[in-house]
Amino acid sequence: MYSYQKFRSKAEVLGPCTHRNRFVLYIFEADHGRKKYVLDGWSQSGIFSAQSGLPATVYAAPVLVSAVTPDPTTGCPQGNSVGITDTLLNGTANPANGVVTTPINGNASQLHPVPQGATQTGTLPVSEPLLGQDGTSGRNNLRLTGLTDLDLAFGKRFKITESKTFQLRSEMFNALNHPNFADYVNQFASPNFNTYTTTATNMQQMQLSAGFNF
Repeated sequence: MYSYQKFRSKAEVLGPCTHRNRFVLYIFEADHGRKKYVLDGWSQSGIFSAQSGLPATVYAAPVLVSAVTPDPTTGCPQGNSVGITDTLLNGTANPANGVVTTPINGNASQLHPVPQGATQTGTLPVSEPLLGQDGTSGRNNLRLTGLTDLDLAFGKRFKITESKTFQLRSEMFNALNHPNFADYVNQFASPNFNTYTTTATNMQQMQLSAGFNF
């Protein structure tokens, strides 16, 4: 059994939790108990899923306009420690918490995110907007990496008596050992900008279980 989902309109694909395409294949548990010799007592099941990545908006960094340091005695400005950031780039929607809500300049769709620690090659196709202006990259212009995952299970049933059986079962998660990156850093001010900081799935894992049915 399989399912496939594809969104048809632009409005459907610009939501914060939207995948343009999603394909899921279910391998229901098949028991070969009646087929003697080669497949006698064996069973298998699994699920394969593949989906396109989420959309992301890349945000600009607060711009430092000027900075002063008050004298510890008189309180008069003298140095360079009190920052004044541009109000637009500091997020007019949430000015109290300092969250930046202005997109970056340039074509964010040309960014190529890499895992954290990997080297980013070439020149970034985005830049900081001019002071007091909105960026041109727009909302949700960057499409992040997708997800591919395969989970499998195999079992073998041993008949002891007419009413008692012993079963061994092996399960494998992320059988392809495919890296599915997550937690994209979309803040231009961050030293980890344009990187993934974690993964959505674990590395390949296997487990073995046993059961006695009576």
